Amino acid sequence: MRNRVLLIHNHYGSGGGAETHFHSLVHALRESGYDTYIFALSANVNDLIPEHDYVYWKKGRPALWKLWRYVFHPNIYLTLRKVVKTIQPDWIHLHVVEQPLSILPALRDQIVVQSVHTAGSVCLTSLLTHKDDLQPCEGGVGLKCLMHRCV
Repeated sequence: MRNRVLLIHNHYGSGGGAETHFHSLVHALRESGYDTYIFALSANVNDLIPEHDYVYWKKGRPALWKLWRYVFHPNIYLTLRKVVKTIQPDWIHLHVVEQPLSILPALRDQIVVQSVHTAGSVCLTSLLTHKDDLQPCEGGVGLKCLMHRCV
């Protein structure tokens, strides 16, 4: 029985807690005999295994990448569809995904699980606090994000 898994994360390599968990999980799955592949939007080059790891390198201004969190990015979608078709994973494990409108549709008809590491899918700063007064925010994206200078 084949046990091929695709793990998706914004960054593959050192970073915060989510990156440490992701990196450890990749190594644990590979050591346990899983045929493990990576799709990320950035990476530490020396952590990559060329025949198993795919990176869609973020290019352009960082401010524009915040916009891509909430609109469809056709190149990410097409690249990930191609990766999924090439790998034909048995299941996919999502981690930090800041471009859900581009990534989730690319995974249609796949078995997908997700580990939630941050509030990034419901908060532009991932902190769930207002940037101007540091009061708790109820989450969600809208006009209040501009009013509290989170954007």
